[in-house]
Amino acid sequence: SPHPAMAEKATSLGKSIRSSGETDQIDLGGCSDAFCADLCAVAFAEPIRVPAGTKMIRLSFVVGGGKKVRQKYSDSLPRALSDALVAVGYAEDRGASLDPSSAGTFKLQHDTDKDLKFMHVFPRVAQASAADGDEDEDEDEGARLLRMSPAERCCVCTAAELEELVPVVAKQFAAKRSLLAALKARLKESEALEAKMAAGEVLSEAENERYEGGVELSDKAAWVQKMCEKMIDTGKLTEREKKGVIVQLDEKIAAASQALEAAAGNAKRAEKLGKVVEGLKEKRTAVADITPTVHALSNAARLVKLYKELAELEAIENARGMQSMAVLTRLNKKPDVEEEVAALEDACYGWFDDDTDTASQLKQLKKNATARKGKASGGTGSGSAAKTYQATQGWTPASSSRGGAKGGGKPKAKKSGGAFDALGDFM
Repeated sequence: SPHPAMAEKATSLGKSIRSSGETDQIDLGGCSDAFCADLCAVAFAEPIRVPAGTKMIRLSFVVGGGKKVRQKYSDSLPRALSDALVAVGYAEDRGASLDPSSAGTFKLQHDTDKDLKFMHVFPRVAQASAADGDEDEDEDEGARLLRMSPAERCCVCTAAELEELVPVVAKQFAAKRSLLAALKARLKESEALEAKMAAGEVLSEAENERYEGGVELSDKAAWVQKMCEKMIDTGKLTEREKKGVIVQLDEKIAAASQALEAAAGNAKRAEKLGKVVEGLKEKRTAVADITPTVHALSNAARLVKLYKELAELEAIENARGMQSMAVLTRLNKKPDVEEEVAALEDACYGWFDDDTDTASQLKQLKKNATARKGKASGGTGSGSAAKTYQATQGWTPASSSRGGAKGGGKPKAKKSGGAFDALGDFM
């Protein structure tokens, strides 16, 4: 995975689920769509060993909730987990329960008493016995896919599995194009190995493993190609992707035009190439008219809140003067906020996404979240927020200890609101 930290967490959680073999509740707050795909590949690709006598277990994943907690979960999380479960062969069943007949099913439930949304998963299970000594082997088999690169995972899965996987881990056009290139490269390698065998040569063990590992490569490449063309036809391109497609079309037009000139003496071929050139030019015009799209970042709303909170904490941390216990307690949250920001930012990157685009979006999101407002409004940037927070906590920076405003006016009265009232825009 291009972002191993999140993949490692997904692997760890998946292994924990498999080693436990018991009913459990797991909070997926802050987890990305790709995290769900990685988790399910490890946890549910193979039956889970359960204690002798246990007929069924339930894994309840918290994927949303009411106003108090909804900011922890992306709107796409339930769907992402559902797609990831389907990708490993599970099916949705609204009547699923702790009954052996429900093995390999899942259902979404809104618990109104707890005001939480749960995805209840009823896994396929296998009875453990004293004679079983291969739990670790089974666990490794479940985690095997996670040790592969994203491209390799897409090459070894079936076409049906890829169609379930792509909407989760390769949403952007650039991501699909990178996946297509990987599939075509593996297909070319497979064809070369096939030609080698046809010539009577014996493949090495490594070559044979590569040849046998490539599954339905031609079908998958054709499907991804179709998805790429669909995104172009529907105008689902970013600014960078649009420019890249235009450059590619210009190269094709130049090559086809050259071939057309060379076919001057062959009327039939010239007519065919003329239609190709016209078709490419029409497509270029259509792409040039596309209004670029901006793909939404997962967890963007939560990141905005955290960026604001972090800016406010940094402003207080860098301020001069005595700090109250309330302020110090508040500052103790900073490492946790930084850790959550890092995890959520990491979760924004898909398997094949253009990291440059995603990084640029994150940078702009942070800039917008922490930007100061106009001077006329008094500003709500980190500086003014820090001053407001200082005032409500009964302390002021050394530079303000002389009292009064800069213009010599009367000192402003302290506000009576608590710390959370003062945070305003930062919560």
